Amino acid sequence: MAGSHEKAFDSIIHDYRKMTREAVSANRRREPSPAGLTILELMTALFICSLLFIFLITAYGSFLKISNFQKSSTDLENQFMLITQVIEKDVRLAGFNLPGNGLYVKNAGAPDFYFVALSNEAGARTTLASDAQNGDPNVKVTTASATAANQWVSLRQGSTIALYQICRVGLCTGSDTIVLADSTCHRVWSKDSTQVYFAKGARYGIETRSGKRCLVRTSLTASSQIGSSIDTLLASPKDISGADLGANYSQAKILGITLGGKVGPAGKVIRVMKSFDVELRNSQ
Repeated sequence: MAGSHEKAFDSIIHDYRKMTREAVSANRRREPSPAGLTILELMTALFICSLLFIFLITAYGSFLKISNFQKSSTDLENQFMLITQVIEKDVRLAGFNLPGNGLYVKNAGAPDFYFVALSNEAGARTTLASDAQNGDPNVKVTTASATAANQWVSLRQGSTIALYQICRVGLCTGSDTIVLADSTCHRVWSKDSTQVYFAKGARYGIETRSGKRCLVRTSLTASSQIGSSIDTLLASPKDISGADLGANYSQAKILGITLGGKVGPAGKVIRVMKSFDVELRNSQ
């Protein structure tokens, strides 16, 4: 009887040990493989990372393009605002103490177009010492002490007005000689009926600086680039009602100014234009 009990006890111990080994074996099968990721899992992870990297690079490139476009647009708008204020100040002073409206325009409608706003704040004037003949490269005046090279002389005889830039001034005894720059007298100016005024001017034009076209303001011998992004300048004469006068700048009461520039990368350039009117308050 005792032997029967021992066999039963051994059977229970054997079954318990078997169940324990099976449980341990099952737990081991559920544990992750100590060998790490499989090739398929690794390739999938690399593919996802590559897609994410490409997306980030594309998004960053688009962000840079938008940022650069906005910056160039803001810079151009700021230049428009600054240049508008400067031009308005010069043009509104044009014609002060001068006959006419004080506008000198060269090469209207051409790429090398420019205009000069002239004024005579000092009220400097004189008379001719002798008649100036048609084609003369200079005029002789009573005194030229109030003017100098790169300034201007305005001649008025009746309703005829002419503006000439001064190349140099020769101060002589009895009369002074004013040598004209790039021009000659276009008619006879009588010393008995001609009024002579001296003026200073601010010139505006598009020039090429460092291989790039830009807006330049020149006053006497000082020249400064005031619009690095401005490559277009147009000016149109208008009457007091705002009607276009064609090419008749001498009769203008209002000067219409148009400025233009480009923004955006090569191949996707956008042209931006700004127009405004300035009244010639001192026109006679």
